[in-house]
Amino acid sequence: MAENPISLTGAQMLATCLERAGVRRIYGIVGTSNIGFVNALYDKRDTIRYISARHEQVAASMADAEGRLTGKPGVCLTHSGPGTLNATMSMANAYKDCSPLILITGTVRSALKGSDGLIEADHGKVLDPVCKGTFQVMDLAEIPAVFSSAYRLAMTPAKGPVLIEVPENLWQAEGAFDLDAIDLTLPAIGAVDQATLEEVFQAFRDADRPVLLTGAGVFEADASPLVLRLVEEANVRVVTTGNGRGVIPESHDLCLGRVGFFGNPVADKALEQADLILGLGCCLSDLITWEYTVEFAGKVVIVNADPEAALIQPESYLVDLQFVGGDVGQFLAEFVRRLDADPVRKSDDCMDSILPVKEQWEAQLGAAIASDKRPLSAGRVVRALSDLAPKDAVFTGGAGLSTLYVNCFARIEAPRSFFGPNNFGAMGFGFPALLASGIITPDRPCLCILGDGDFMMTLQDIETGIREGVTGVVLILNDNCYRALRYSQQILYDGRIYGTEHSNPDFVKLADAFGAAGYVIETPDQIVPVLTEALGCGKLAIVDARIDPEDPAPANIEAMLKMRGLA
Repeated sequence: MAENPISLTGAQMLATCLERAGVRRIYGIVGTSNIGFVNALYDKRDTIRYISARHEQVAASMADAEGRLTGKPGVCLTHSGPGTLNATMSMANAYKDCSPLILITGTVRSALKGSDGLIEADHGKVLDPVCKGTFQVMDLAEIPAVFSSAYRLAMTPAKGPVLIEVPENLWQAEGAFDLDAIDLTLPAIGAVDQATLEEVFQAFRDADRPVLLTGAGVFEADASPLVLRLVEEANVRVVTTGNGRGVIPESHDLCLGRVGFFGNPVADKALEQADLILGLGCCLSDLITWEYTVEFAGKVVIVNADPEAALIQPESYLVDLQFVGGDVGQFLAEFVRRLDADPVRKSDDCMDSILPVKEQWEAQLGAAIASDKRPLSAGRVVRALSDLAPKDAVFTGGAGLSTLYVNCFARIEAPRSFFGPNNFGAMGFGFPALLASGIITPDRPCLCILGDGDFMMTLQDIETGIREGVTGVVLILNDNCYRALRYSQQILYDGRIYGTEHSNPDFVKLADAFGAAGYVIETPDQIVPVLTEALGCGKLAIVDARIDPEDPAPANIEAMLKMRGLA
């Protein structure tokens, strides 16, 4: 304890910890178990903004989006019991996508703990499977140490969400507080040893058809410029995970796009036929490997700061895998230095074997983009928005079939510019992520593309966007159904359509009722004018694009059938 500790309430202590960590926003919903903490935030409002949402799922997803956008923990505040459980799905999204998030929840007074009273729940037990760690504050003196431990855990690779639970009575209790007890020092990420670097570099030199597989770990290492140098100097192709989109501009000739489930067959085929896959800041997930049904022709080297990334694939999946634990940024810097000293440039001949797949895929996309049909081609609408968007635009997406259109028709041109529920697939993330992005980066255009089913789950927070002055465009691919499931019923269940079709409100009138700008697109000639107006309207814009429910979704059908055991 410091010689001259200051006296603070528990709420003031935690607010001071957050301030020391550089937190600038807290997303949440007030309740009796946390109102004492909100009271302390009133005095910090010049440095920490408290942003009230209309549902805890939204608040936690906004905090998740902040973690992805900034690389530092987003913070969410929930009420005990129902409020915290409402945030569970969003915590799972953050956990699966390795996004740093701190969830602070109030709980019942200490004297009532364990009495199974009103609003009491075992938050730790519920959230433990989707958190890196859960922490309970039992005494005021614990607050600096608990917060420090939670912060460091959330920020240590692989990053992820943590829970801090504080009893209601501690918010107003007073005690001695030592600022020096806050320790936010992060453990150093180990360097890749020189012998391993040389081994991997020589394997790269010897390979005829190497492919880079990049994930979000590249962003965490601020190493996107190094990837671009490697790609261009060595003339090597790159494919990305869902969270790795934008590591180099997707309009770049050497970027083949997202690989695996929700990706495209060109990226899939390039990865399959590669004689060396150099994975950077990623792992061999079920999505990349189509549930471990892909057979790779060559060796796979994964460089990742998280040692558990080596263990994700099942033992039954036979692959020639070398895991290199360590700093992805340091690895790339050393790798590029070796390349500068000993240049190598790969031949374009490596693309010859996948040229038929590429031509067929580009023809399919081109037909969708050129389509004049009514209801609309989703691909044409999404590509139009992508073409109109500035290079630094932030894109957010939802779950369901709309994900395929976002991945195949929208081009992500900058790092940390695409956020979606990539590894959990939960609806209800895309719109909250747009709201957070608009608040954090008001100077960047923020665009959300999602289906009507997804948007209907969080649309109440249009009010949050209007209140917070968010500008951005929400493009609803409106087909009046849960189309991925409807499609499954058509193909796998003899066309027995049941529970997958629905109606929607008038989204233009709905937007107007909240004070947002509302637009509808029904014909191809309306696409560009309406999207242009929405982008320039200076407020939150809701665009209802009437999409053909029978529109053929872009996908690697061959890989999908193999994954399901049908091919």
